[in-house]
Amino acid sequence: MAPSRRVFSGSNSSCEHLAHSLESASSTKILSRYSKIVRWALKEKYRTSATYSSSEPASILFNGAHHQNGHGRPKMSPPECSECSLSLDRPFACLSCSFLGCWSSSSSTSTGILKGNHLVEHLAASDHSFGIDSSTGRIYCAQCADFVAHPLLESERTRLALREEDDCLALIRKAPSKRKRPLARSDPTFVPDEREQVLLLNANPLPCRGLRGFRNIGQTCFLSVILQSFVHNPLLRDYFLADRHNRTICLARRTAGKQKETDVGGCMLCELDRVFSEIYSEEQTPFGPITFLYSMWNSSADLAGYAQQDAHEFFIAALNQMHTDTQGLDSDCSCPIHTTFSGLLQSDVRCGSCGGITSAFDPMLDISLDLRNKGSEGKAGSEGNTLKKCLDRYTSPERLGQQYTCGKCGLVSSDSTKQLSIKKIPPVLCFQFKRFEHQPGSTSIKVESPVRFPSSIDMTPYLSQSIRTKLKKSSALIRGFGEEMIYDLVVVVCHQGQLNNGHYTNFARFREEWYYFDDEKVLPSTLGYALGSRAYMLTCVYNPSFLTIFHM
Repeated sequence: MAPSRRVFSGSNSSCEHLAHSLESASSTKILSRYSKIVRWALKEKYRTSATYSSSEPASILFNGAHHQNGHGRPKMSPPECSECSLSLDRPFACLSCSFLGCWSSSSSTSTGILKGNHLVEHLAASDHSFGIDSSTGRIYCAQCADFVAHPLLESERTRLALREEDDCLALIRKAPSKRKRPLARSDPTFVPDEREQVLLLNANPLPCRGLRGFRNIGQTCFLSVILQSFVHNPLLRDYFLADRHNRTICLARRTAGKQKETDVGGCMLCELDRVFSEIYSEEQTPFGPITFLYSMWNSSADLAGYAQQDAHEFFIAALNQMHTDTQGLDSDCSCPIHTTFSGLLQSDVRCGSCGGITSAFDPMLDISLDLRNKGSEGKAGSEGNTLKKCLDRYTSPERLGQQYTCGKCGLVSSDSTKQLSIKKIPPVLCFQFKRFEHQPGSTSIKVESPVRFPSSIDMTPYLSQSIRTKLKKSSALIRGFGEEMIYDLVVVVCHQGQLNNGHYTNFARFREEWYYFDDEKVLPSTLGYALGSRAYMLTCVYNPSFLTIFHM
């Protein structure tokens, strides 16, 4: 389990109000309640992964209730908001009293920025200073109106998290497979003495690595979201952090035989390696990807300049350029771009006369899906598009009409059909929803129809063998993968506004949490906000590959 992490550009790393309270006579009470709440949340997290039950039910810490099930084991009910009685999976608690509040979103719901909640109202009405997010251990300061941090509390949560993980692993190893009653143990609250408090206050917590915004250097929000999609792609992340592409060695290789270093062309893989190094450094301020953008300008004249660009076009251009810089062969390329994104589309044309099938194959780096604009408002528009329906349309037979002449029988048939399917599926799938349509007369419009998409999707029905055999699930193993091709959502790219004056943002999964990225801003969010956004692009990772890489 990862220790508590700070989120920069979205929380205040120092707070004089919290520091003063922890140095006052009330510090023992604050530490005691903080530890109890964090410990309860950690126990709840591990309770479902082992024969393990919280020794401190929610009814003790909060205002939840519990009852006995048929086997005598305590069955915990989720705690409720003290104000509106809403059941809470993520309780926010007051550090001065027993109040438990919801953290609802009354505004800015499309961005994931959390505003307006009963915890804040309670703190203001009762003149209490601090609340805590039990799931993350973050402290909300009423006077700062922001989440704040303190080394003493961060160290305490880290200690509790490590202890809870050790206890859970020990129970998994020692406990029988079926336990008649839950275990309970004594876990006194840790209250540091004067010497320990000095050590904790002087400790230097490491900054959160992997969460860092990008500076907007002139209408470059399209660049920010694509770089975030690369950074939070687990296959690319492990490739570059394992130093599989070393820009120093690459430069030396490219410089060999050149009289001057300025004669050497740029390498986009070196630029992406630089981005990963910056994002996973200890630097906290937003990073300006100037050299990455400049290298793309040199490689593609269409992208040069400070005009707003289409994020999907930039994504494809960047992938192609990184592949080109590896000097690999298209037929058998082992560059990180092909091993991560490259697949193969199969196009089957069936003759309406003889029934013969002619197949053609095309490489793919992503899948572009049409949105049927049934109206941007109203029930029809909101229910008309889902990722599954878009994929069903994408792989449905399409009538060709009389323009097709069969190469086998030589006849022209109006019943001939063409059908697309996925012959070779990559470990990372990128979907683009065609929101920008070009109309007659050189005008373009944006399709605002919402599209619903899940956190996981089974791609088995869209594989070539599944479609050929008319089965919903293929029994074939594709590239050694399992029978069900389950892909998990990791990145959502959104576009707000019109074609020429819009703005790109994105959601991304980092470790166990979801975050919202808006250029230099990095804010905590949830999967629910990501699923409720108006997506332009999705990045999904094959589930077993994701789980293996995620826990390395």
